Amino acid sequence: MKPALARALGFLVALSLSLVIGAVLTVLLVPLWSWLEAGTGIESIGHSGPASWCYAATSGVVFGGWMMLRRWRRRSEQR
Repeated sequence: MKPALARALGFLVALSLSLVIGAVLTVLLVPLWSWLEAGTGIESIGHSGPASWCYAATSGVVFGGWMMLRRWRRRSEQR
């Protein structure tokens, strides 16, 4: 497999897994979102669950963490 194709495939897999893990983690963090809404007034929890920005923020943090971990591992392998 070509390196560019392997990298793109790895990126898509990481993004997909981040969305799934982020969704589960967002639901588990409902107490955090409620506390944030009570303290700041930012609409975080509605009648049907966390707001969409909560899902996006959590998935973004998961994906960013995965990318940082991947970069650190790649740098340590080059040494």
